[in-house]
Amino acid sequence: MKDLLKLYFPHNFFSKNQVLLLKFFLFLLVFAFAVWSRPSLIPKISPDGGGYWAIAENLSSTDGDASIRPLFFPILIRLCMTISSDHWQIILSVVHIFFHSLISTLLFSLFKKYGLKNLTSFFCALIIGFNPNLLVYATYILADLPLAFLTTLTWYFVLKINESTVWDFKYIFLAGLFSGLALFTKPVALLMIFCFLISILLIKGFSKKYLKISFLMIVLNFSFFSFWKVFQVYQNPNPSLTKTSLIYGAINWTAIRSGYIDYGEGTDLHNRLIEKGQIEKAKSLDFELSFTMDEDPNFVEVFKSVRADMVLANDKEFAKKVLDQIPLKIVFLSLSKWHSYFTKRCFFPQSESFPGMGNFIQMLYVKFYSYLYRPFLIVMLLISAFFLIKIGNFNVFYTSYCLLFYSSLVVTLGSGHSGEFIRYRVWTEYIMWFISLLTLGIILEKTLMVLNDAKKIIYKSMVDK
Repeated sequence: MKDLLKLYFPHNFFSKNQVLLLKFFLFLLVFAFAVWSRPSLIPKISPDGGGYWAIAENLSSTDGDASIRPLFFPILIRLCMTISSDHWQIILSVVHIFFHSLISTLLFSLFKKYGLKNLTSFFCALIIGFNPNLLVYATYILADLPLAFLTTLTWYFVLKINESTVWDFKYIFLAGLFSGLALFTKPVALLMIFCFLISILLIKGFSKKYLKISFLMIVLNFSFFSFWKVFQVYQNPNPSLTKTSLIYGAINWTAIRSGYIDYGEGTDLHNRLIEKGQIEKAKSLDFELSFTMDEDPNFVEVFKSVRADMVLANDKEFAKKVLDQIPLKIVFLSLSKWHSYFTKRCFFPQSESFPGMGNFIQMLYVKFYSYLYRPFLIVMLLISAFFLIKIGNFNVFYTSYCLLFYSSLVVTLGSGHSGEFIRYRVWTEYIMWFISLLTLGIILEKTLMVLNDAKKIIYKSMVDK
């Protein structure tokens, strides 16, 4: 026990080389655990994943949802196919797991930078590295984990910009570049750069230099996206699906889950639900406000009955009818599920995961993360906001919470089905858990130090007697 305390409490116990070894060990541990979570390394495929696969095989494709899929992730798949046409799926999983392990190691360095001891930083980074939701999406043909990787790198370099006493154009360029690649991965990152520019403004203040770097970062951010839009218009000037279509879909399904199916009477979506025998179930739905905003099983069945046809699910005429009749109400109904972005539990690896892991250990693993997500995640985020302000760490506070505000708002307004939040939240999970565990680690270390000092005082008083 004494050896453990000696390892834990001295501030400079580890030399530089030992810290490097600790980082390397953390990387290998997270990588091995991720592989153990799906030993075959054959990624799962969702309907969206099939779309990315199709685009990867033909970057000029105009079929299905190609018009709303930026090209970064299909290009990544294409590169894996180039390496091996037979085993590209396994290579893609390895690349995702590498991304995940790299970010976990980066967060270890940040935990140390912001005051945590080596052992605390290691375990906090390990909690993120072993996160089951992130591991699920590390072995999926979906763009969510690459988006999270690129977003976290952008956030990291914005922190570096704010910490620099001068305008460091190396960090400015990297932040703009990775933000641009994030947007080139998923359109949900469209306005993310402005969240980071607000945080830079709040930390460094307004100046002519700020305007110049803002312009540079905005140009970098939209460069890849603009290239994709020009390429897309050249390939398909009149796509059946657009980014606006996704907003229509959010309006449609928010209205349906809230009991307003009749407002869409006469539209293609309404008629298809009649054909599918789902209209009575849709009419039985009603709005219910709850902590988790779990979806009614009837709504899930109605949603799944037409989800495969994205043009139909995002029926513009249905959305226009809803907006004509309840324009403000539909906004408030959408916002009613905002909090569930932070209260949804996570997905867990399936039965084939972790071969040889005992049932008891697996139960502890599942329970630990279940409770971390609910109810503790939202509580830790609120405590962290207060604590970061109190200790004056405004850089982490502004940079992190501006992003979380934007990401949670855009996902809430852009989704009609809150069950999808578990997936869409992956985008910012590294950052959410970093700020939550940073505060928890600081509080834990301070508590242990107080207890250790108290123990010394008690021991000294007993010796004096």
